[in-house]
Amino acid sequence: MVLLSAVCFSSKAVIVKLSYQYHVNTVSLLTLRMAFSVLVFLLTGFFIDYSFLMAIIATVAPAYLLSEGIRLVGAGNAAIIASIGPISTIMLAYIFLGERVSFIQLAGTAVVLAGILLITLRKG
Repeated sequence: MVLLSAVCFSSKAVIVKLSYQYHVNTVSLLTLRMAFSVLVFLLTGFFIDYSFLMAIIATVAPAYLLSEGIRLVGAGNAAIIASIGPISTIMLAYIFLGERVSFIQLAGTAVVLAGILLITLRKG
């Protein structure tokens, strides 16, 4: 299940990019993605409590913004920008939650930043 989730998540940017070649607008694409998500959500039985509100805030809004971003800057640049997500999560957890940052996390951050730098230098 985890492998399937990773494959689906990774293929999202490619599918969004392909959809724009066929002139599918952002709202239509988002509607299709969210309809599929709701179906999976209902089939797995997790539609309880504040789940709907969380889905809107944590899924619909970011998915819309990501789709718009891919349309504007392309899938490659969006993927580079998205790779900063885990780094910002570590920083925000340290600042707001008082989490300790381990050496492994710092090393991972360095690897991610080095990868972003390499990709950026190759493009430019």
